[in-house]
Amino acid sequence: MDRYEYLGTLKYYLRGISEKESNQIIEEFKSHFVEAEMSGQTDEETAESLGDPKAIAAEILEEYDVKEDRQTSEPQGNGFGGFISNLVDKITQSAVVIDLSSKKEDKDITAEVVRSEAVITDHFSNVDLRTKLSDVTVKTHDRDDVIIESKKDPHLVYKIQNDTLEITEKSKKEGGFIGKFTNSDSKSVVYLPKKHYGSFEMRTSVGALKIDEISANEVTLNSSVGELKVRKLETDTLTVKAATGEVKVSDVTAKHVKASIATGDLDLIGLNPDANIEISVSLGDATIKYRTVPTDVTVDITENMGSVKTNGLFEKKGAIGTGTTTIKGKVSMGDLKFKI
Repeated sequence: MDRYEYLGTLKYYLRGISEKESNQIIEEFKSHFVEAEMSGQTDEETAESLGDPKAIAAEILEEYDVKEDRQTSEPQGNGFGGFISNLVDKITQSAVVIDLSSKKEDKDITAEVVRSEAVITDHFSNVDLRTKLSDVTVKTHDRDDVIIESKKDPHLVYKIQNDTLEITEKSKKEGGFIGKFTNSDSKSVVYLPKKHYGSFEMRTSVGALKIDEISANEVTLNSSVGELKVRKLETDTLTVKAATGEVKVSDVTAKHVKASIATGDLDLIGLNPDANIEISVSLGDATIKYRTVPTDVTVDITENMGSVKTNGLFEKKGAIGTGTTTIKGKVSMGDLKFKI
């Protein structure tokens, strides 16, 4: 990719910080492209040497959080500007040691995948799965144990605490802080027992998190920048949060749905018509597609510069039938759509 596509991608995934800070980071990276061009390097070579912009953004956001946590006890030095300059220096210094000529060879040998595996036989009733950069697929099987397979670092690590299986991402960082971003294309598969759980929580920062099926009393789906997809879901309470990421759930059976969409996207496809919905949309887009037309619902949706489309299913305010089911919504500048 050229410098404009690279910088645009990096800026998109830096939405977790302020516009001023994001622009400062982009300027630092832009200056590196200019310097590399003066030394005879193409934009494509520079982008390749720097690494995946999505992975870089995740590392910056993570390190920035650490920096913020330490501000009360450590000297500030040159402030945020100095911190970003040092950060980019570390990235570009690590980029110098990357041999571009070896990239094709790496891709050619992907058939010989290094695979790590963990088998968990302990009992648990809840699941908490959190990833940063990795792409993780969760599948269910007719067994009592859990199998975790990872193709390369960072692999997933786990512990069982308070009746909860906690699975997190273990990052491998070469060369200290940034390294070569080898974790940006890591892929893992988690096999869970097919059963009804107490709570099931899934969070992703930048990577893609997918699951075939969830059945639990409470389900929480949280996407910062990455992509989160669920093929089939059955729960009492579904809570969804999408900052700039994407959440897509198909074949949804839920008694209560609570959704908060900032600049991200939400798609609930095949929702049961008697679900109670409480949704807030700021700048993002949310689409709720029912299996059949709701016939017993009270609706109260307000909009401010946003767009609400009910497609004739019901009015934005009012009741159908006895109005037992409720739909409450607030739309600022985003879009909210209901359809079948």
